[in-house]
Formats: sequence, C-alpha cells, structure tokens
Amino acid sequence: MTYPNGEVNMEKSVRTANVVCQAVRSLREKLGDTQQQFATRLNMAISTVVRYELTRAPQGEVLVKFMNLAAGNGADDLAEVFRGALSEQLGYQVPVSPILGEHVSYPPAPNEQQEIECLKTILRLANLGSGEFREMRDQWVKLRQPVEDRRVRADLLLMASEGIIDMIQERVIDGASDEAILAEFKPSDREFATMIIQSMRKPGFKPIPPELKKQLAQWKAEVNRQ
Repeated sequence: MTYPNGEVNMEKSVRTANVVCQAVRSLREKLGDTQQQFATRLNMAISTVVRYELTRAPQGEVLVKFMNLAAGNGADDLAEVFRGALSEQLGYQVPVSPILGEHVSYPPAPNEQQEIECLKTILRLANLGSGEFREMRDQWVKLRQPVEDRRVRADLLLMASEGIIDMIQERVIDGASDEAILAEFKPSDREFATMIIQSMRKPGFKPIPPELKKQLAQWKAEVNRQ
C-alpha cells in the first residue's frame, strides 16, 4: 500500500494481497467456474486469473470489476473484500456503490422480460452442467464484456464526473452540514451525493490523492473520444 504522502506499508500490502487473492478464488468457486470459464467470463487470459488467485492481486479498475461481479451474485462478503482493497490502494474510502448501471434509467425494450427469462434459462442450465448451454453462456459473456467494461468505467467516472467528489470533499472539510451540501444537488442526484458524504464522514477518511484524479480524468477523456 502506498499512502498519498508516499509512505509504503509493505506488511499490510502483503496481507491485503493474500486476502484479495483468496477472494478471487472464492468468487470463481461460488460461480461454479473453472479457471478457463472464469477467464472467459471476465475477458482475461487464464494466466491472468491464475496470477490473481495465487501470486498477484488485482488492482484499480479490475478490483471494481470483481467488486461488482461479487455483489451482483450475492457474494457481499467478497464484494467488501474487493472494495476494501481498492480503498486501501487509493487511500480513499470507496463508497458502497450500486450494481453497475442501476443509477441509469432507460425505457424498457420491446419483449424485454421474455429476453431476460430466456437468458436466465441459459445461465441456469449452463450452471447445471449442460454443454450446449455452457457454450451459449460463453457466447453471451463475450458479447456482454464490452458493455460491462464501459459500465465499470462509467461507475468510476460517475464518482468523479463534473467535480462532484471534489465539491463534496471541500464542503465536508469546511464543516458544512449534510443538509447544506445536499441542497446544492438536484433531487435525483441526492441519493448518490448522500452515499459520498457518508463515506467522507467515516473515521480515517483521506482526501482523494492527485494521482487518482489524474487517472479518472484520463478515463473520462477516453470515454469522450469513443
């Protein structure tokens, strides 16, 4: 772990890495995947999955991907491990975010519910071991991955877009009340703002390090170019 002031706590870093590696393996086992299936699900090389499970814990954006995969499959304890590791790495308490995409509201598509039920059937039969449906699931994973990657970035970008976190951080440090801060937001944005404020009120909160702001700015520029 590297603190914003540059100090490194190697013992804690090693301990956290071991816990995260175990969490990656536990998540794969909970999903019933082999290492190859898990790699396909995440659009990674199998060697990367092996490394994440045994020797080198995931970092940064990959931790967000694992955090949301765990939360989306009922593994809240594992999601908390990944969130804690990301918070430690960034030197900033990452909020407990909703499942990716839940903060965006889109009109339902035609026959949406039928399509969802069909996909659920494929996933459930694949989980029971049907070879035919496993192939269908693997094809779905490949189709889904580009969307999932954008949603991972969108989740992080949402946390820093338009200077929202910077503004809240400044107001918290200045001693503003929650009510005063929330009054500056549209009603539709107040739930998200409340989540950020609560995170910043917790003991041990550290301001967002400049290197994280720079990385988020780079990701935002990339998304804008796409």
